[in-house]
Amino acid sequence: MKETNMIKNIPTSDEFYLSGKELLNFSWDILITLLKDLNEATTFFDVNEDEVIQAYWDSARKHLSTSLSIMQQGVELILKGKITYISPYLLITDSPSKWPSPYKNNEISFSQFRTLDAQDLIKVHDIFADTKISDEFANLYNSLREKRNAIMHSVDNNLKIEINEIIENILAVHNSLFSNENW
Repeated sequence: MKETNMIKNIPTSDEFYLSGKELLNFSWDILITLLKDLNEATTFFDVNEDEVIQAYWDSARKHLSTSLSIMQQGVELILKGKITYISPYLLITDSPSKWPSPYKNNEISFSQFRTLDAQDLIKVHDIFADTKISDEFANLYNSLREKRNAIMHSVDNNLKIEINEIIENILAVHNSLFSNENW
């Protein structure tokens, strides 16, 4: 009897959703910690908020950048979940010549395949899904992706990241992607 090669560990949409939501929560936790620390400094240590606020947020720049990057990664995973709901195989990219070899062993893990780039997720989703992603969400997603790329692939001292903007973006993303759930 001939052995068959199979792809193992194919992720489900729920697994992508869970991972994405965990990253949104982690991003949120970073922001809440920053706000609590500032509140404690002004409340318990008799620090004048007006005198330290700009320095505080300047020193928190990396935390804010990290929060934004983690949030964007979470959104990316959630979008992969939406595509996976249609078919996980839509996530696989590269030509078959670059795919893992089915001849080296009998198991190929899904994670061995290169998956869609972030910039292609909405397009692939909208080609195959019954309901398209809204233009408003697509614009927000692309803005977040561009900021995340600037953070991760360069040093952009002109990039301004404000805590209120990240909070609003997390809430907007969650509302757009999970409109039937409370944050």
